[in-house]
Amino acid sequence: MPREIKDLPNILLAEDLNVALPLSYWVTKGNTPPAAGKKPGPQPKAELIKVDDTHVIYPMNTEYEIFTMGGKRHTLGAVFVLNHKEPFKMGAPPVGSIAAEARRQGAILDLDKHNWPWSMMLVPTMGVDLFELANKHI
Repeated sequence: MPREIKDLPNILLAEDLNVALPLSYWVTKGNTPPAAGKKPGPQPKAELIKVDDTHVIYPMNTEYEIFTMGGKRHTLGAVFVLNHKEPFKMGAPPVGSIAAEARRQGAILDLDKHNWPWSMMLVPTMGVDLFELANKHI
């Protein structure tokens, strides 16, 4: 269930998580910029939210999870851009420009769904920083 940023401090503490990186943007259509699919309501600011001395939330994060290309089902894979400063204005593919923009903004890249077809290409092309050992698809 989608949650609002204002709800996250209580959830973070209840789940005993020290860091939360909620998705601000999620794109599933090829060549569609995440910023084009903005959620209704106020957009998150690229500022660390300190819940207390050991719990923080960084609310500007994007997932590129491509399910369709040109209106046809074409499941590729997924990558998270975490800790960026402004919304991304480019769609995927290609992904090289996304990686370059992520680096420019000081973000890190997290490979998700590493058993999907696209994933093997994302590692060398984007230079991902994180690799999930387990996710909900395993």
